Amino acid sequence: MEHWDYGSYDDGYAKGRADAQVDKNLGKIAGSFASMFAACFVTLLVAFHFILVNSAALLSAYLFFRRAVMGAGEKILFVITTAYLIICLLCYLKGLLIAAKARKHYLWIFLFAICVLFACGVPTMAVYDIAVDWMGKEAPHVRLYSGICAAFTAAYIYWRFNFLKDSTTFVTRWVYRLGVKNGHRWFLKK
Repeated sequence: MEHWDYGSYDDGYAKGRADAQVDKNLGKIAGSFASMFAACFVTLLVAFHFILVNSAALLSAYLFFRRAVMGAGEKILFVITTAYLIICLLCYLKGLLIAAKARKHYLWIFLFAICVLFACGVPTMAVYDIAVDWMGKEAPHVRLYSGICAAFTAAYIYWRFNFLKDSTTFVTRWVYRLGVKNGHRWFLKK
């Protein structure tokens, strides 16, 4: 059995207070690390969400500029700017779609198909190919599992864009409202 020798009462009291202070400081350090980990995790989730939802525009912009002869910084800037413009075009089409549907014009079905095929189709094909490569082409049921991953991706992206609902994100609201305004002007009631 161990014997703790703190000397006098005052020495033991001081040692106990010092141990309590060390435990308190270790708790603060652990809490700080947990907070930093949570902040990093949330940041990664937000970045993943942004990249996934806007992957059609990002992928299209990248394919447009992939052979361009320029520095990496300029290429990234051009890809992000072009992706934003593609998303603006998509939101403009969504505005036209909402206006055409409100005016009961048959063209809303065509606009809906274009928006869904672009926004959901491109990422779905990319996720399917990535899942097939990740699992290996010879794995059993690889097409089934890759198809399930792709279907969940398409459903999530559709849920985020929600093409039949009169709403959009803050950064594209201006072009969406322009699409709705022009759509109400172009698609007169029959």
